Amino acid sequence: MSKKHLSALFLSLVLGISIQAQRNFLNFDYSISQYKLPSVGETVFGLSEKLNRCEGNFIGGSYQFAVGRKSFIGIGMGLSKISYQKEWQGTFPESNQFGIANVNGKIDYWSFPVSYTWIHGRPIRSYIKNFRHHYNNQKLHFGFSITYTPSFEGRNTFSATTAGGADQTSFLANFKSNEQAFQHSLTVGLCSQLYLIDNHLKMELEPYAGIGSGFFKETGTNINNISFGLRCRIGISVKLPRITIEREVDKGNAEEKKKQLLEKQKEIKKQLNKNKNPK
Repeated sequence: MSKKHLSALFLSLVLGISIQAQRNFLNFDYSISQYKLPSVGETVFGLSEKLNRCEGNFIGGSYQFAVGRKSFIGIGMGLSKISYQKEWQGTFPESNQFGIANVNGKIDYWSFPVSYTWIHGRPIRSYIKNFRHHYNNQKLHFGFSITYTPSFEGRNTFSATTAGGADQTSFLANFKSNEQAFQHSLTVGLCSQLYLIDNHLKMELEPYAGIGSGFFKETGTNINNISFGLRCRIGISVKLPRITIEREVDKGNAEEKKKQLLEKQKEIKKQLNKNKNPK
């Protein structure tokens, strides 16, 4: 069997499992995150740098396909926006006076999350008598999710404000944003899924925590930040197209073999008749 046939067979098997197992979903994803990064030391004018805040959000889409009755694999794409504020305090050399400089910056990353989600198979239903009729078609499931997200820098912007002995022009001339061109993270979350409209609509809420590489070159590319966040997802069920594989049969050979088989059957019948009626 050729590689082409093997690839088609494997693809049809995966898609077939997905179709038979449960619904697949096209999702709109949104999440917010807070990051804890290490301090980076002295970088501008010999002054100590302090990271006051670092936070972000992600907006994008994903496709989740079922690989079993309880499991999903998701592939997504979207834009991560990281906002930060850095601060320097001390005696600035151009004025020899105490001053403060703040930088507010944003880094945009193109992100491609890949996730695995396991959901408990048995739904939890509401049995409160006064509200039962509102929840007859609603199913609530709980589980966990693991997400790996590689991100590639799109663009960055920043602005600076100074006070006291800090001169804005001199400060900006020596300042470098030093953002990382590549960043990646791994998160683990506890997710809850609410299914509505006969399981055609899914609403998902997932608090998560994780680790990742730094956003700035001073901290290197090692895993050195901790993140906490909340992910929201709204999904609409979709059906994958059915794929069938047909084997091509050489009709000429099949017809020839059929003729040969008929001829053999006729010869056998003749021999049997001769044996029954010997001369």
